[in-house]
Amino acid sequence: MNFEKFLFSKVSTWVLLLVIIFFLIFSFFFGALVLRSETAQKIVLIPKNIKIFFSEELDLGNETDRFGDRQGLKIYKKDSNLYDQKDFLLLSRYSGEKKRSIVELISLRSGETIHQWTPNFEEINKLSKIPEEVVNFKRDHNNSRYQMIHPYLMSNGDLFFHSIYYSPLIKIDICSKVISTLDMLTHHSIEADEDGLWTPITYIPSKNNPGLDESKGVGKSYFYDDGILKVSFDNKKIFEKSFVEILVENKLSYLIFGGKDPSRDPLHLNDIQPVLKSTKYFKKGDLFLSFRNLSMIILYRPSENKVIWFKQFPWELQHDVDILDESRISVFNNNRLRNKFDQNKKYNDFMIYDFEKDEIKYVFKKEFEEYKIQTIGEGLGDLYKDGSIFIEESNFGRILMLDKNGEKIWEYINRSKDNNKLYRLNWSRVINLDLQKFNKELNKNNACKK
Repeated sequence: MNFEKFLFSKVSTWVLLLVIIFFLIFSFFFGALVLRSETAQKIVLIPKNIKIFFSEELDLGNETDRFGDRQGLKIYKKDSNLYDQKDFLLLSRYSGEKKRSIVELISLRSGETIHQWTPNFEEINKLSKIPEEVVNFKRDHNNSRYQMIHPYLMSNGDLFFHSIYYSPLIKIDICSKVISTLDMLTHHSIEADEDGLWTPITYIPSKNNPGLDESKGVGKSYFYDDGILKVSFDNKKIFEKSFVEILVENKLSYLIFGGKDPSRDPLHLNDIQPVLKSTKYFKKGDLFLSFRNLSMIILYRPSENKVIWFKQFPWELQHDVDILDESRISVFNNNRLRNKFDQNKKYNDFMIYDFEKDEIKYVFKKEFEEYKIQTIGEGLGDLYKDGSIFIEESNFGRILMLDKNGEKIWEYINRSKDNNKLYRLNWSRVINLDLQKFNKELNKNNACKK
């Protein structure tokens, strides 16, 4: 048979129609299969996963034209007394120029970048023994996709961090060299008390009921058994406990499946705030906990294994709880923006709950609307004694520091100079620092020259 003649031969109309009908039937069948089968879903996602695997950077760029052409740090008011002598920004961000996550120490007096931490994540990953079926380090936590979340800085320049979801807790020195790793699935916030650090953990498979993990085709759907972890400042485990256990032992197990995603991630612990001073309403050593998928703040007492208090709403899918004084806490409220069935909710909120009065007060509400604070998830808000507020709009790459009157003290926008895109921030903080001691440590290490 002549090959060219075969290629250009005429096809009967009825054959063509039959092929089209068959293709449509197959498409409907496969679409229905995708809804039921995890294996089919994985087949559909193959092109996307290939693109993700070979892309140069984590897809954190945001091409929105928000904030005009502003980029970097802009200081509007030089008087650092406006924010309780917290003169340094520990900035954690994804760099569009470097195509990786970095942490920078920036002076809020001069705007100067004093130091930068850029660890080799792929070398760090080699130290972990967590199975690939639980965490795919090569794909999700390589040098271009790792996100250094909520880093905590020691006075000598050592830095604690982990990635946003389920990775070991890492401690590096001032020169970004690994000191230690704690090979557990840590995530979200890192907060300190006088003798250590608290961070959420997740047990996969579930510590309490491994049967909640479901095999589907060739894959597995894990139940996210969230817990609390405390480590010493040399990264040694001090305390850990599953919060599923805590709820069961406090006869609150009905809360476990009351969340947004009861089959997989019912709690979603995103912040642990330790109580540093006893008051009428909470004791030193207590923990305030934020559970996003329950829209709930819980006060837990580890010394007695007791849930002291909990409250749902008016916050919804909130992030970040802080202690303001002897009777008040603050909550950065994402305000359910990821679920848009209430079109009236356009911006985040910042709330204060008063235990003594049992009432909620909204603060800076006008400013949240004026500056269009609307991070879909994540986000931070810290209110200081002088009335100023630190706000991180994580998903859109902006930090605002406002005085008590709502006027800008300074602003940071994480826009890449290379492509003009906005990139995410990874939970930064304003800190006090002995700069002389820090520079002495840098000099001791010959400014980290190799």
